[in-house]
Amino acid sequence: MPQQLTAWWLKLVLGLEVSQLARNSSDWHHLLEIRALTHTLILDEEGLYDPSTFNDRLLLGREAGR
Repeated sequence: MPQQLTAWWLKLVLGLEVSQLARNSSDWHHLLEIRALTHTLILDEEGLYDPSTFNDRLLLGREAGR
């Protein structure tokens, strides 16, 4: 039986001081939408988020309000 190898690629955006970007809400939400479409994770000092999931998107949306 042949073995199938699967390559896993991790796409990640590391953000420090994301509150600077979050101040301009339209830029922040544009970034979230692009990351959700490309299944790219967002990592900041608070945690690791997947913008393609509803709960993480809610948490990241609150980030813009800080």
